[in-house]
Parts: sequence; C-alpha cells; structure tokens
Amino acid sequence: MSRVGESSIDISGLDCSFERSTGVVKFSSKEVSVSHALPGGVFCEVSAGRIQLSAEDDSKSMLLGLHRSLLNNIACGLRKKFQRRLVLNGVGYKAEVRGRYLILYLGYTHNIKYFIFEAVSITAVKPTELLIESSDKHVLGLVVSDLCSLRKYDPYKGKGIFPSDVVMPRKEAKKK
Repeated sequence: MSRVGESSIDISGLDCSFERSTGVVKFSSKEVSVSHALPGGVFCEVSAGRIQLSAEDDSKSMLLGLHRSLLNNIACGLRKKFQRRLVLNGVGYKAEVRGRYLILYLGYTHNIKYFIFEAVSITAVKPTELLIESSDKHVLGLVVSDLCSLRKYDPYKGKGIFPSDVVMPRKEAKKK
C-alpha cells in the first residue's frame, strides 16, 4: 500500500494556517492566497515550515495521499509557477496576445479569440510557441487541453497544437 500520505510537505517561504473547526487549510504568499478544504476526519498539523496530515481513524486514511498531493501542488505552485509550452505547427498557424485575449490563427476562415483567465498567464514566445503559466496545476491542465482541442494533432501531416515536451508520432501515408 502507498505511503504518500505519511510524508510531510515543505512550506518554506509560505504562510499557512489550519482552521480545525472548518477543516480549511489556507496558504498565502506575497501575491496570492489559496484555501483547500479537507474532508471530515482528516487533520493537519503546521509546524516549523512543514505540514503533516493525519487521519482520525483507518477509514479516513485512504484520503491522506490524495489531499497530501493536492496540498503539495498548491505549495509548489505558490513558490514557483507551473509552466507548459505549446507548439503551433502548420501553414499559417500563429498566435498573439492582446490584453486578456489570445488570438489564434489556425487555418480556419476566422480567427479564434480565447479568453485568458485570471489564474493563468499566456505569453507568445514566438508566433508559433506559447508559454502558459499558472500557480494552479488543475487550471493549467484545463487551459492546455482546451487550446489543444482547438486544432487536434494530425499524425499524417504533423499539423496541430500540442505540448512541446510530448513526442508526437508521425505516420506514413498509405502506399499503393
């Protein structure tokens, strides 16, 4: 059985508090504060720059690993933002940022305006490369999947939007 929930979380550089009555853990850094609700029966001890989770009884111990990972992702995201790079590959594919909108030219007859959420920052490193940053790993994944779904990867031509760290396979055309 996994022992992820037993390890402690490093929160150096962050302010953290736990309200036992509501079961809410609050993190705050210089710019952002985030709260996470723990389920009933799971408790948190904050001491000396570390967080340790504990369960009331064995029936709640299965939740320790999940909530330990969620709290660790929040702490890591507040210290250093999570990043993903997207590549736009195709003839005429490009992107530019205008205010709170990302304008995408993806070979359609019209351009696509994508609203950029407050929790996410998108910069166009090149016209064909996007850098997406967020302190929330979940929101970052949603934005990346939304953008990739606008023009799915075509393995025969190598066109589409895809993360730069993922190796996309190429297929040969059918031969007669």
